[in-house]
Amino acid sequence: MFSLLRRPSRVLAVMLALLLVTLTACNSSSGGSSGKEDALGPRIEGTSSANGAPVLQNGDSWDELGAASTNEGTRVYAIDREKAKEGISVGIQMVITSIPDSDDSGPGFEAQLTTPSGDTCATDSGGGGFSLSPRVFANALVAVRGDADAACVAADRLVLSITKTGSSKSTNQLRLRLSRLPESNPDDYEVPPSDEEATAPQLGAPTKAEPGTWLTDAQRIEPKKTMSGNIGSGETQTFKISLDWGEGLSFQTSFPQPAPSERDKIKKAELVPVINIIGANGGTVRFTVYASSTAANTRGALAPLGYNSDDDLNTLKGDFTVVISALSKKKTDAKLAYQLVVDKTGSADSKFGPEIAETASSSNTGDNRVWWSLLVIGAVLLVAGAGQVSLNRTHRR
Repeated sequence: MFSLLRRPSRVLAVMLALLLVTLTACNSSSGGSSGKEDALGPRIEGTSSANGAPVLQNGDSWDELGAASTNEGTRVYAIDREKAKEGISVGIQMVITSIPDSDDSGPGFEAQLTTPSGDTCATDSGGGGFSLSPRVFANALVAVRGDADAACVAADRLVLSITKTGSSKSTNQLRLRLSRLPESNPDDYEVPPSDEEATAPQLGAPTKAEPGTWLTDAQRIEPKKTMSGNIGSGETQTFKISLDWGEGLSFQTSFPQPAPSERDKIKKAELVPVINIIGANGGTVRFTVYASSTAANTRGALAPLGYNSDDDLNTLKGDFTVVISALSKKKTDAKLAYQLVVDKTGSADSKFGPEIAETASSSNTGDNRVWWSLLVIGAVLLVAGAGQVSLNRTHRR
């Protein structure tokens, strides 16, 4: 070691080697996950019953839901309250990777929040049934707030159950977002006025998009700034904007008519765009894309946020994410060009909701690798410094 310390270049080489080893080891410990998997948060493996169910962590996580009418077709999680009587909200998306045949409604699921003793606190369902446009997610949102039944408000633990419905034999990815809400009763806050005069923002000179793949890595965009990009079958691209209590949003997307050669490929593959908006609490709303002879277009809006809103999607302030996806019935390398512009509506005001502590996202794999790397470098420098001091003392003697 002392001979090594006499040559600083060797110390530097050792430090760089240790840094590389650390980054590789941390990547391996995360399952060699891609950036997309990091954005989804950590994997949590639910059980088929409440007995031994894993505890769902704050922020984002993911799991898999198996075939209907099997043990794997039910996933159960426990949610422990961090504060007495705090509100609990879970947004759920089940990923759908193909367009079902006309006589098939596609996979669906039911979600239920209960107390350990079986009191039902909230239920919702997603997917299945008739749909005007293809789904990339079957979605649901279950929440318990201060105005829920006393048993649900007082319970230290809640149980979340998700069960595949219908006859689907597929295995689908589940994406979960757990948010914690104040003890406040929604009736303590005013309902924000609906912004009926809000109009969709106009498309302008576009800026090339650098979209994310899910919620935490979504590209943050400015109001009224037009973004442009291209998307292929099976892809998801995401953009986010922050909303406060009293603020809503309006948006416009356009999918211009492609060149004739690309148009034929798109038509044969039946490639179509899908637009969703996912709220800060993980709730989802889907918008139908209307086609014309020159373009496919969607305009939509969300009402201003209020803790006392009738729409659960609007009951938590924070980042709202525009999710642009594409699906096709046949494999294709064709791309859809698009433009997107988003604007805020309404007016921010604290009278519409309580202070909300930001829920930390669980998708921090990349940050962990950085911290481990800094820790290793610090340790090497500490050892090198101690060794140098020892050498200096030896030379003085």
